[in-house]
Amino acid sequence: MRVHILWLVWLVLGATIHVANADSASDATKFFAEAVALKEGGKYAEACGKFEQSFQLDKQAGRPAPGTQLNLGECAEREGQLRKAYLLFDDAEKDYGRRAKAAETSIAKDPSSAELKRDLERALAGRKLARERADALAPRLAKVVVRIAEPAVSGLSIQIDDRSVAPASEVIEYLDGGNVAITATAPGRDPFTTSAKAEPGKSVVVEIPALKVVGGGGGEPPRPAGPVSRRQRKRVLISAALGGTGLVVAGVSIILGLGANSDYKDASSRCTSVGGKLVCPDEPTRKAVDDAFAKADTATILGIAGVGLLAAGAVVYFTAPKETLTVTPMASSTTAGVSLSGRF
Repeated sequence: MRVHILWLVWLVLGATIHVANADSASDATKFFAEAVALKEGGKYAEACGKFEQSFQLDKQAGRPAPGTQLNLGECAEREGQLRKAYLLFDDAEKDYGRRAKAAETSIAKDPSSAELKRDLERALAGRKLARERADALAPRLAKVVVRIAEPAVSGLSIQIDDRSVAPASEVIEYLDGGNVAITATAPGRDPFTTSAKAEPGKSVVVEIPALKVVGGGGGEPPRPAGPVSRRQRKRVLISAALGGTGLVVAGVSIILGLGANSDYKDASSRCTSVGGKLVCPDEPTRKAVDDAFAKADTATILGIAGVGLLAAGAVVYFTAPKETLTVTPMASSTTAGVSLSGRF
């Protein structure tokens, strides 16, 4: 009996939600139609109010309404709210893009559907119009470029004025202008806050450095004071040059050796072995075999030279005299580092 009652409760709730959603969609459509009629009659203020009512109903129901966003963007632009208009056009483009992608997926399953193709055409046209409207507003807004040193930090949150944005190596935001506050926060890190003056029609770049770990600061801690030894820089450079040259020569040797082996196999396949000697049918084939041997000899010589250069580089490095440096920690209220002194 209890199970039946639970099923009855779920059915009633489901029906109620369905009716509520249907009523919400119907009201949103009604408000939109009324707004279009008011707009065509030149009553823009009343039309914008109806578009807003329609948009809020769709938003509450979780239904994208890019067409309503386009009209609201036009309303905001008329009222001089350029940033709001830009964001509405930009969001409309994204919603139309999602609709286009969904239509393309459906068309792949049902290529003959004329209705799906019309949906795709409408979505693509809407996306194009929304992007054009947003791009037309961009030069009239202040462009804020935020460059983030460590965008992949876990839990990183970026706030530009009143808007949260997804972290990336470079974030671009369009604003009306004035002083802009930029804040970066992440768990276990000290927050970073800065501000910049944004001017319409101009760009401003803001750098967000790596956030310091709470209580420990960011980056590698300064090394303790004391002498530090290292091999003489000049000898290290010489050894690197010798080793690098040796690697190049050894690489050339390997390439020549592989080529010689391939040439020999190709030429010898046309010859026969008689009494342990290779007998070739003609002079060109004999010459090809000899050339393969010559190439192999060259590869061997280069290989020996490459190994020799590598060995020489190692000898120069390990026999290089060492220099002694004195490491002195340096710190202030805002910075930390080390000072190096010694003979170079």
